[in-house]
Amino acid sequence: MICELCGKNVPRTTQVVVEGTLLETCNECSKFGTQQGQTAKKGVLIPQAVRERLEARERRMRQRDIYSEEVLDLSSDFDKKVREGRKRKGLSQDELAKKVMEKVSVIKKVESGQMRPSEGLRKKLEKTLDIDLLEKANDPPAEFKATKSKAMTLGDLIKRK
Repeated sequence: MICELCGKNVPRTTQVVVEGTLLETCNECSKFGTQQGQTAKKGVLIPQAVRERLEARERRMRQRDIYSEEVLDLSSDFDKKVREGRKRKGLSQDELAKKVMEKVSVIKKVESGQMRPSEGLRKKLEKTLDIDLLEKANDPPAEFKATKSKAMTLGDLIKRK
């Protein structure tokens, strides 16, 4: 067996808790921690902050089906919604630009449909004008068919025009 602290190959190891971590150590390294024996795994208390971080990590790492979630996309008439929302609030393009801290030219391009707003700008516009620029995506999830070998290839993922 190998000592987890020094890396020596030894015939027998001892379970020791070193600074809150359970390690399999040789006799020489066991003096650096408190000897726990076989009950060490159950006896070690994990601090609350560490436990919360581990639980949060497990939630993040869980497998998710990306197609089961509702996909939102920028609405096709976002330019009209922004223009109407601005007029409803009684703001000029200059005033709106100052409120959302953007250039007037950016607001003009968004209202004319020449430019799609970035995520940050979209959120600012929605909050300032009390409008919703996102809508459900109409595209159904693409179905991929495997080749004869039943293994998916990059060619299966490419959209053919």
